[in-house]
Amino acid sequence: MEALNELCDIIEQNPKQFLDKLPWICQQCPQPKLLCAESPRVSQSHLNGVLAVTRILSRNLDTSQNDAKFVVLDFLQALRSSISAFYFSFLGYVSCLSLEFGTIVVELVMMSCCGETESEDRDQSISMAFLSAVSQHFPTIQQSDGDNLITVLLHQFPADELSIGYSKGSKDVFLHKVASFEDESIECLEKQEIAFKLVTNVLCKVKLDSQLYLLVRSIAKRQLQSMYAFLKSRRQDWNTQDPLLKTRVNAKLFVYQAAAQMEIEACFTSLWRSMKACKDLFISLLSGTAKIATAEAGQPLRLLLTRLKPLILAVCAQPDTSVSSQGNMFESVFKISCEIIVSGWAKDQASVNAFIVGLASSIRERYDYGEQDGREKQVPDVLLNVIQLLADISVAVKKPEVADKNFPSLIESLDECDVSSPHSLRLQLLEVVSRIASLGFEKSYRQTVVLMRRSYLSQISVESNTSAPESRSKHIETLPAGFLTIACGLMKTKLRADYRHRLLSLCSDVGLASESKSGGSGAEFLGPLLPAVAEICSDFDPNSNVEPSLIKLFRNLWFYIALFGLAPPILNTPLSEVKTTSKSVNSAGRISTFSLRAVLGPYMWNTQWALAVKRISQGSTPLVVSSAKWLEDEFELNLLHNSDSLRGTGNKKVASAQRTALSIVVGGRIDMSRNSIIQRLQMVA
Repeated sequence: MEALNELCDIIEQNPKQFLDKLPWICQQCPQPKLLCAESPRVSQSHLNGVLAVTRILSRNLDTSQNDAKFVVLDFLQALRSSISAFYFSFLGYVSCLSLEFGTIVVELVMMSCCGETESEDRDQSISMAFLSAVSQHFPTIQQSDGDNLITVLLHQFPADELSIGYSKGSKDVFLHKVASFEDESIECLEKQEIAFKLVTNVLCKVKLDSQLYLLVRSIAKRQLQSMYAFLKSRRQDWNTQDPLLKTRVNAKLFVYQAAAQMEIEACFTSLWRSMKACKDLFISLLSGTAKIATAEAGQPLRLLLTRLKPLILAVCAQPDTSVSSQGNMFESVFKISCEIIVSGWAKDQASVNAFIVGLASSIRERYDYGEQDGREKQVPDVLLNVIQLLADISVAVKKPEVADKNFPSLIESLDECDVSSPHSLRLQLLEVVSRIASLGFEKSYRQTVVLMRRSYLSQISVESNTSAPESRSKHIETLPAGFLTIACGLMKTKLRADYRHRLLSLCSDVGLASESKSGGSGAEFLGPLLPAVAEICSDFDPNSNVEPSLIKLFRNLWFYIALFGLAPPILNTPLSEVKTTSKSVNSAGRISTFSLRAVLGPYMWNTQWALAVKRISQGSTPLVVSSAKWLEDEFELNLLHNSDSLRGTGNKKVASAQRTALSIVVGGRIDMSRNSIIQRLQMVA
């Protein structure tokens, strides 16, 4: 099996080059002639081959042949017996396939429940293993399949629970329930548990017939009603000499747990889920179950975590649960998830880790939303809500181990986004990775900043004719918001100093790239970064012992602020909001206009940028005007000032206006008589 797994890995990584190996894998599977035999004998190598083929199909690889599909379909038709581990893995892959496969799985489940797959001399544990695996990996089904399956599952419960309506509560009724428990076999209880789990899965997939829905709710409620008497019973009420008593009690408790989970599922699939009473019921059921599981730890906690993931995904998939308007159900899932992670961390860290990783991996599973006929791609609500939930959990729990488990799926998804990706998805991913990075955990912080920096610079270098202007503009606008989120959230002095240096370095690179790019002023690229720079410099002491490299970065920042006309104008005119997207015009003409308007007004850019410039000037001005490091780039700046240079015009009036503008930019602290330095800071238009 190890060799087949390695081959599957190679095919998935390089499908175009190695997909021709799929027919060979199909040959390792049991062939139709063997499956049609009266008593087919399937070897372990056959099972391994079927697992490999199903795994490849579940990855949605573009297979031109139907042989692989028929291998799985034929095997499903002939499936009668196997081992639990095989069922679990196999159905995990099948659950990712189409409705066609789901229909066959439902048919097999109904046959197993009715006993049609078992001969008199065959161990029924085989069917139970199959049903248990299906309850863990339930496929996509049609509504008719769901109704048919529920009808069969109802026969797994005692006949007195199949009538709609509720008995009058009394002590005698409850004692009768306890007494009748002794007549229930362990096998019957196990079937009831699996039946409740299967009903819960059906509720997640389709909308049930109203009468069937009332029936299953009635059964679940009767089970929960009897639970009170069961738990309150005394030792003398039971036959303590029964050697199977503990096993049967354990099985009954699992039935109660499955019934409670079904009731939880029914709450948010109910027509009345928007009502406060229904939401409160959901919260109380889920909260109570979580408290019991975390208190006991061990198997109860593992079972809860196994069921909690699909429950969370189902809540996130609800149409009225959106990122902008999360209801009580979403909030309760978030709070309970945090409680389980915090309380379960010390008791069963491995299970909690598996839960976190599984929830994060669901992002990758749902990331492929496919092409939609040339229209803008619509991102599923479940994807946006799960992304939001992971960020909320990471921020609330504040454990680096939790953030490190959530972060890889998020940062990989963001890295794969480009200008063609839906804006809502890109914005959501950027917002959550920025929030996690702002917690100050080294790994997530550094990966986020490196990726965002690279992404921002790459968009500046993209030629305007290679991407849609609107999409490119949105991509540029979303990244500065992430930079600002990190600047506001970082608390550690060391990381703030590191981030300050990185942001100033980015500004220098942005200014250089923008200035050298034909047809652009650079203000629309540098301006959006200024609020983040202002925030990260808000606690900066310019009178401290500052490294020369940081001084040079501040010098570069002010140079480009003056160059692009981003500082408030000299004349005290009102700051009006101006659209920041530029069009391709002559660069020299644009810079001349910016320089003059920097003196005369009105302000051409977003007013938040002007306010950010003022905040930056309060801390960095002494560094800029007193540093000898300005002389390092004398040759470069003289070229810019030279009338024969590419950008220069030799206009002395404009140069004078720029000198005055630069003086205003840094708070009026520059001595205009120091012309030998100031002239080196001019970008003559």
